[in-house]
Amino acid sequence: MKKLVPALFVLCITPAAYAQIPIDPLRRLQEIQGAYNYTLGITYTPSSRQGLDFDTDIDGNTFPYRFNSFNQNASLSLSGGYSFNEYFGVNSSIDWAFSSIRENRDFFDFTRQTLNRSDSSVGGSFGLEYRVAPSSFFDPRFSVNIAYPWNVSTQAQVSLVRDPMILLGSVGYSRSLQGIGENVSLGIGTGFVANDVISISGSAGYSIPTDGVSLPVTSLSFRTGYNLDPKGNQEIGVRATLSTSGSDTRIGIGLEFGGRGVITAPAKDPATQSTPNEATGVSLGTQQTGILPTRPTTPANTTPSDATLDKRLESLSQNLSTRESQLREIQQQILEIKNELEALKKK
Repeated sequence: MKKLVPALFVLCITPAAYAQIPIDPLRRLQEIQGAYNYTLGITYTPSSRQGLDFDTDIDGNTFPYRFNSFNQNASLSLSGGYSFNEYFGVNSSIDWAFSSIRENRDFFDFTRQTLNRSDSSVGGSFGLEYRVAPSSFFDPRFSVNIAYPWNVSTQAQVSLVRDPMILLGSVGYSRSLQGIGENVSLGIGTGFVANDVISISGSAGYSIPTDGVSLPVTSLSFRTGYNLDPKGNQEIGVRATLSTSGSDTRIGIGLEFGGRGVITAPAKDPATQSTPNEATGVSLGTQQTGILPTRPTTPANTTPSDATLDKRLESLSQNLSTRESQLREIQQQILEIKNELEALKKK
């Protein structure tokens, strides 16, 4: 276990070691009116347990046995967000989860019992986020989220950009609406830009129960993302997760595909006649936070049209014809001067 966390960290930062493009300055996500983002992800988390337990028959007799169980958990999720303006935005998600358990029970009378169970469930969430001061140095945010099965949570987050990294900090509170269950969560995150296509991020969270007798949960996540287009509006990512609760430790891996853009573009800048329609960023947990290198913008009218090219070719052809005429006149003058020189020599 002591070697596991360093191994996951090395796995995530390996692509950056081969990056040859210098690191550029960072910029935040452009959360303008009409900006949207979406992420489609699939995760797989296997786990196993073994120990001693007891079984009871209908007559009340107790039979001890040793068990070995292998659990497989997979989930498919679709999440997205939309910004009404630079202050308010909404996000939602829908998740489908599947679990399969295979367990062998070895009784002390040398008999074995094999059990197979499977289950699936559907969940979802909807949240509202408010940015207190978008131009602030720490960009503070507050969010409220309602999830099914019924759970309500609130979170406060701040971020700090320090080239070439971004740092995140959050504190949250959640409560189950179906019974006893309250938790206070603390989280930290960081993102790193390797070059204009590769980014790396990591996060850690600690959930502390404030009601009931449940165990604290510690979670770690490491992610490597790769931009699929020059503007960074489409990205694929690979995520590795580690969670522990008491003696239960689970390691998972996930694959994500995401995109972002602007539905209602803002007014064009008369100086450049170009529309800033990028809404780019690196996903750190569920928060989309801008951490991509800046790129020079190209005016929309810099691409020459066919008519412009024809005019340029016609002008160039006329210039060549004029040069040829001038060259012929000069050659004729040189020939006349030579004839006059020869005539003077004969005299």
